[in-house]
Amino acid sequence: MLRYQRGLFLPVPAKGSLEQIAQDQADDELFLTLLEQFEQQGRNVSDKPKSNNYAPTAFAIDPRANKTPKSRFAAAMNRLFAANEIHVATYGRPARPCFKIARGLKSDGP
Repeated sequence: MLRYQRGLFLPVPAKGSLEQIAQDQADDELFLTLLEQFEQQGRNVSDKPKSNNYAPTAFAIDPRANKTPKSRFAAAMNRLFAANEIHVATYGRPARPCFKIARGLKSDGP
């Protein structure tokens, strides 16, 4: 695949290319960095797309995201869930718990 840019035909990085792998890794690291910073600020984010605090949306509008689009944050979130780097944790009242994204494996203990 080629794309036309400034008078030149340049190759478009294909899925699985080194450029794509590097971009995915950078997006994953940025997602984890922003998640940590949001947690330190007491700003919980969700994995639910219709919630007001959906992580990819919240991260995409943050100035530290360097204009990374929401779609790349959503893909990073899915990769991180699959790799067990993040999980959904509960917080709030036991009778009516709330859910947030947290780093690491989910612990079943107290």
